[in-house]
Amino acid sequence: MAVDLSPPPLEQTNAAEPTAGAEPPFGPSLTADEASLLPTKLRWTLVAWFRLAGDHALAGEILDGLEERSGETAQALEERARLALVEGRADAARTLWEARVDRNPSPSARAGLARFLLELGDPAAAADLAAELCRDAPELATVGALAADVARASGDLATAEAHYEGVLAEKGETPTALLALGRLAILDGRPVEAAALLDRALAAGAASGAQLGAAAALADLCDRPTLAGSLRLRLVRTEA
Repeated sequence: MAVDLSPPPLEQTNAAEPTAGAEPPFGPSLTADEASLLPTKLRWTLVAWFRLAGDHALAGEILDGLEERSGETAQALEERARLALVEGRADAARTLWEARVDRNPSPSARAGLARFLLELGDPAAAADLAAELCRDAPELATVGALAADVARASGDLATAEAHYEGVLAEKGETPTALLALGRLAILDGRPVEAAALLDRALAAGAASGAQLGAAAALADLCDRPTLAGSLRLRLVRTEA
């Protein structure tokens, strides 16, 4: 079965934006049975797509099919946690993420849990985990970025901004740092600067799954839904 995932050109303006509550102008459209015929990697991407698009039931059905084949993997636990969070089941989401970390308590998994705790609105617990990671694995860039995000969540925007400005000074136009600075600009009430940072990140070659997802989220915050949708479609194609 052929699934058309061809993205439209990236839009840099707000021309012809859809109205609130309208159906997305583009994106994959298929049933769980049709999804079961697709490659496994693409099915995982579709779970995330439909979760972000608000079709939680279809995301769950596709995830059920993946688990029937592969069992309850760490990836499945993470996706179950994200799905539970967007469905408003915060306690279940936390339990699932903690189970994922118990299965493989690597620094990256613990950092993922800390970020999830930030999403759950528990910056104190996230700060405790970040402090542990700063002691255990201070050399990891992920840990430094986590510490900056914890500072941001605690209202210390200056510390967070200083971290990412330092990354730019050391490594040049880094998409991840530019996108993080864009989020901080939004929080600080600077939407025009945030949009400019988003454009810089795209010009710098934001292309990984994480970068495209972050760019799409920032585009939403900058009131550029067409660009956000196009970026999410690129994400689907990138991970297909």
